[in-house]
Amino acid sequence: MKLRILFVIGTFASLTVFGQDRQLTFEEAVAIGLRENVLMKNTRNDFRTFKADKSFNVASFTPNLGIRTGVTQTSGPQLDPEAGPVTVTSDNFNFGIGANLTIYSGNDRLHALKASNYRLNGQNLLVQRTEQDIINQIALQFLQVLLDQELLKIAEENVVSQQRTLDEISGFVEAGSRPEVDRYRQEADVKSFELLVIQAKNNLTNDKAILSQTLQLDAMQEFVVVRPDWDIDVIRAMNIDLEKLHADALNSRYDYLRFTALERASEQDFKRAFNGYLPFLSAFVNFGSTYFNPNLENVPTDPFWTQLENRRSTSYGLALTIPIWDRLATKNNRVFNRVAYENAQNNKENAEKTIQLEVQTAFNNFRDVKAGYEVSLAQFDAAKLAYETQQESYQVGLATQVELAVASAQYVNAQSNLAQTGYRLLFQKILLDYAVGVLTVDSINY
Repeated sequence: MKLRILFVIGTFASLTVFGQDRQLTFEEAVAIGLRENVLMKNTRNDFRTFKADKSFNVASFTPNLGIRTGVTQTSGPQLDPEAGPVTVTSDNFNFGIGANLTIYSGNDRLHALKASNYRLNGQNLLVQRTEQDIINQIALQFLQVLLDQELLKIAEENVVSQQRTLDEISGFVEAGSRPEVDRYRQEADVKSFELLVIQAKNNLTNDKAILSQTLQLDAMQEFVVVRPDWDIDVIRAMNIDLEKLHADALNSRYDYLRFTALERASEQDFKRAFNGYLPFLSAFVNFGSTYFNPNLENVPTDPFWTQLENRRSTSYGLALTIPIWDRLATKNNRVFNRVAYENAQNNKENAEKTIQLEVQTAFNNFRDVKAGYEVSLAQFDAAKLAYETQQESYQVGLATQVELAVASAQYVNAQSNLAQTGYRLLFQKILLDYAVGVLTVDSINY
């Protein structure tokens, strides 16, 4: 009796703390996950590098521009711009501004730009698929915590119900209408249901910790997930066509579209590798001036700014490079890029087959769980009726305590099965949307 009193006190205390916990809605959980999840952050960070690479390839069509300058001191034979060869220790200064522009390099820059654009698009698709990954992960973990809360509630209600039955049996025993063994059996049943409550609490704590890790929440922060206003009857009424799912998946799956983009990027890299056989033409222009001081006492030297003014020079022209023998560098590069291109094609084909299999599996599981939920509904109604009948029969002496306990256990199992199959049906619909590639926060709000 003392243990039961402590159990009831502990239950009410936990419920009091439970009521003070943070209320976490599904929409809020998804928003936190998309903002704070480590994988999501890293994927978005990687997107910035692909943007930078595209900007670099766009800038390759423009000329480069640079300023050069230097100060040196030289000892020994050297050339004075005015006096000719001298042997002195001279001070020298030079500066210049130059620009170079690639006029023709095959289609190297064009292919590079296209490849970087495809890779940028592929990374953007990866970001969107990762968002679906996070939504799917959070949804399943959120629903698992919801199920744990529901099972804990069922377990606590059953403890109260079994305790009420124990009180009734104790009254019958004290009145002499039931044997003492009935009370002992019922006390054992109450303790077994109290154990179920403890187990349900442990499961809830562990699954909440997993959800907290996904959302990067403070480990010490307690929260309660709020059941969304979802109507499971809407899911039960859905009529889904498998062929349409297959077609939608190839148009919607961001990972498949990403493989397509990467295949095209590899194709551009392969085409680009041919440019090693083509001539390279560039234009250049340079402007600069110099200063020379031989440090000779009997030789006058023009002032610094005068020399810079008088010694200005400008050069411009074209530079043509025709490859003749590059030690098989271009051939080697083409082999590597061709293999990469073929591998990208293989990855795309494999992704298409994998997606078809995933959609098929998700569709079959959804259909099976949907049928299982209908069975659980029927079993729940039957178990509830049987338990109520046995309870009434026991009160009038037409049933034994063992029969009542069996009916009670079946009713509890039916309650748990109905809750689990109901949440599994929500799980499977989410997994089906994820397999097709149409999973969003709004698509879960049934």
